Amino acid sequence: LCAAGSYGEANSSSCQPCPPGAISAARAISCTPCPPGTFNQHDGNTQCTNCTGGTYTNTSGNAACLSCGVGKYSDPTATECIDCPVGTYQPYGDYSVVCYPCIAGTYTNTTGNAACLSCGVGKYSDPTATECIDCPVGTYQPYGDYSVVCY
Repeated sequence: LCAAGSYGEANSSSCQPCPPGAISAARAISCTPCPPGTFNQHDGNTQCTNCTGGTYTNTSGNAACLSCGVGKYSDPTATECIDCPVGTYQPYGDYSVVCYPCIAGTYTNTTGNAACLSCGVGKYSDPTATECIDCPVGTYQPYGDYSVVCY
């Protein structure tokens, strides 16, 4: 009889450890792949481990979770990563569970951004902006970055 984390043929005294990405209960004749959103990186394990936020697996039997990469995030046990919405960014990639709002004077107008873009001279924006606004006639904005008003 095989211990948990290993498997063997019925009525056999020879047991093999389950490979990375798979687990088993005691007396198992085969190993069970870890489900999507989980992993197991060592031989002979008895439990799969949840992927952490900012990582994912979308197939069964994984020995490690994959990083979401910049401009994306995920919750723990994710089977896919989600693009940051417009007006937000995610510069770190690994272990990212949130996207950050663009600050005043910056914007993003697409999803999945690693950084916000500067509005530039003569324009401004509110936080989480998806576009910049031209200064009204008779006003100016000389700084470019981080501008929420025109003078």
